Amino acid sequence: CYCGLGGKGQPKDAMDRCCQLHDTCYNNLLSYRCNAKMQGYRYGWHGNSPSCRKGSWCSQLSCECDRSLVLCLKRSKQSYSKRYLFYPKYRCR
Repeated sequence: CYCGLGGKGQPKDAMDRCCQLHDTCYNNLLSYRCNAKMQGYRYGWHGNSPSCRKGSWCSQLSCECDRSLVLCLKRSKQSYSKRYLFYPKYRCR
């Protein structure tokens, strides 16, 4: 219900919860006039984890939202279920 455009209702699994948290992170930045969807940033890899490079506060926080999503999805991959692939948005309540 949260992975992809839009999102509402209860997350269907742990991966969907990651996407909900990511949406919330982006929305929180919008309240500070930082549009994370349009913000570029620089990142690198530290071992198997992405790391955000220094930049403007908006670019760094946008990167941190995405970094958190990556790490959350990595932790939650066992919860993936094909039954939620193409799950109709109207059923998300």
